[in-house]
Amino acid sequence: MLDPDGAGPLNPELWIGGSLARAQQLNGTRINVSGIARWNGSTQLWSGVTRGAGESNVVAFLVDEQSAGPDPINNLYPNAGPLVYVVTNSTQSQTPYLMAYIPSGGGFSRIDFGATDFYLVDEIMACLAKHNGQIYFGGAFAQSVQRITADGTSHEPLPAVPVLSVLNFDLSQASGVVGSMISYQSRLLIAPQYPAGPG
Repeated sequence: MLDPDGAGPLNPELWIGGSLARAQQLNGTRINVSGIARWNGSTQLWSGVTRGAGESNVVAFLVDEQSAGPDPINNLYPNAGPLVYVVTNSTQSQTPYLMAYIPSGGGFSRIDFGATDFYLVDEIMACLAKHNGQIYFGGAFAQSVQRITADGTSHEPLPAVPVLSVLNFDLSQASGVVGSMISYQSRLLIAPQYPAGPG
């Protein structure tokens, strides 16, 4: 759920992402959505957002209603409003990448955080989490957890990379595939995609 104007008069929207090509309105009309569809409960209509060239599937979403990130239009910090972080892929890129949408002037601006060394794209679901005011994302790539920089313009590896007490799960190596993350009781909890075990 995303509320484009926070406490303003606009109602929250439901955002859906995945391998979506079209959304069908209640009257049967279909619209192109290219991986992201927005449902407006007031108008009872689906809409999309402008995607980059070749962008298709959405791998992961994170809505940050309390963002203090950048406003790429006015270059203001903070109070940029809510952001939707999206891990997406493209027919023009061999790896998925991270970007964000920011409500702006009735539409949406976007930030691109640069490519990350993902691999095994068809098998691994990248994940996103907010912890202590910062956005973290994990998956199957070198240094398997990274975070958005404090100025909100790029990503960076963790300053201290822990080796978790799970056999063969080392976040500093590409073999440390992250399956999910959650912020809980002042800690960022990280789970491997393939837990070690017998066999």
